Amino acid sequence: MEVDNYSTQEIEELSLAARDYATAHGLLFVDGAQKKEDTNRATQVPLTLFPSPIPREAFLQGVSVQKAYNKLYAKIANDPEFLKAHLEPITKYDKFMEKLWDLHVKHLEFNEKLKPELRQPLALGIFRSDYMVNKDDQEVTSKQVEFNTISVSFGGLSKMMANLHFYCSSSGLYKKPMELDYLTVNTSITGICSGISSAYNAYCEQAKRIPSKKLHATEGTEPIILFVVKDSERNICDQRLLEYELVGRFKIKSRRVAICQLDLLIRDEESNKLYYNHPNGIYEVAIVYYRSGYALDDYPTNKEWEIRLTIENSLAIKCPTIATHLAGSKKIQQVLAESNALERFVQGEEQKAIESTFADMYPLNDTPRGQEGIKLALENSEDFVMKPQREGGGNNTYGKDIPDLLNSLPKGEWDSYILMRYIKSLPSQNYILKGSVAEKYDVVDEIGILGTIVWNTKTAEELNNGNTGYICRTKPVSSHEGGVATGYASLSSIDVID
Repeated sequence: MEVDNYSTQEIEELSLAARDYATAHGLLFVDGAQKKEDTNRATQVPLTLFPSPIPREAFLQGVSVQKAYNKLYAKIANDPEFLKAHLEPITKYDKFMEKLWDLHVKHLEFNEKLKPELRQPLALGIFRSDYMVNKDDQEVTSKQVEFNTISVSFGGLSKMMANLHFYCSSSGLYKKPMELDYLTVNTSITGICSGISSAYNAYCEQAKRIPSKKLHATEGTEPIILFVVKDSERNICDQRLLEYELVGRFKIKSRRVAICQLDLLIRDEESNKLYYNHPNGIYEVAIVYYRSGYALDDYPTNKEWEIRLTIENSLAIKCPTIATHLAGSKKIQQVLAESNALERFVQGEEQKAIESTFADMYPLNDTPRGQEGIKLALENSEDFVMKPQREGGGNNTYGKDIPDLLNSLPKGEWDSYILMRYIKSLPSQNYILKGSVAEKYDVVDEIGILGTIVWNTKTAEELNNGNTGYICRTKPVSSHEGGVATGYASLSSIDVID
């Protein structure tokens, strides 16, 4: 959509309309939302005044491959030998990965001793595959930035963001109205909740066959979804929209608990069921949905790690399991991009479709490919980004800063990072609204395709595999990072262009 030829007055009017719509529909970050304070401070989520122009073929590429990606990462999580071969060696240099891997091993040992009927074979994945649109001399394609398997955010607010842009168009605030395109009708809220509902119903059928004599839920209550959130959670509106959809459309109740309060959970040893000891009663937990737990500072003491292991060992369905969390690491992404690794899990057209999204990636180790990566990192670093095994934004090292970081680290630690070539993204222009004043920038866009999958980790059967919507984030071309919650980017929606 053309963003030129708007007067200052027209942009001010559009900004006011967007800001009011954002406030009325929960496009907000809320400070103090998880704490018992008299007042909370809400700030508008950074957003664009216009939808982002994304080439149709690039958007279709990301959408069409998502179900194959869902299947791929479910299979990786089911493959302990593959995870061990590629992740265990880097744990001695990465404290977070070390702790996560230790829990994974302990859970496998616990499960071996548990009665088969008390094990939880089902897993729920809420995934997001992030892409930037790459243009070379021959074609325009979507190239994957990363694949997210834990605490996937903005599925709620992205639906509201698409609605905001359609409101601005319908109200005559755009000089050229948006054309409704079935591709960009965002079903993210209903899609995610449909996947959760599928897992919930499967759990309830399973739990009926497992009695709990000593410990049981308060009479009249039904199993719940437990959202595990940060103690200082700001992105509450994005999460609440899913909770409201779950209870409104699917009649499934949920509760929220900060990760530091997980000691309110009890695992019944007889039935292996998980219970939440809430002030209003004891609830059986059907699904533990992590909207936190992806960073080391989410686990300030050993208590938090011990409770996560308790959850993992229980009958509750986890989103994600620890194995699925590990599968989403940058190291696995890099390994998959190497020859022959992908065909272990998918073949044929699915393999080709996934391979077409891979960016150029390298390990930093003693293998021939790793030696090539080290040479590029030290001598041609301007074309690359170096990534640790972290989520949440603000962790990467870019361009000319890469050699200094490498030289400051023990050489053995280099392999706990990956090297990725910059994606040559398509630039455009947009207005970014932070607070009351919109500013015009040269920008690039990052699209995230959402998917859900429910699968049986023992039989590999898929109970549900769906493509569930999208998000779009826009940032100035001068910004490397792309996180909205961390302040690097803004939310947008998509206007497909031919």
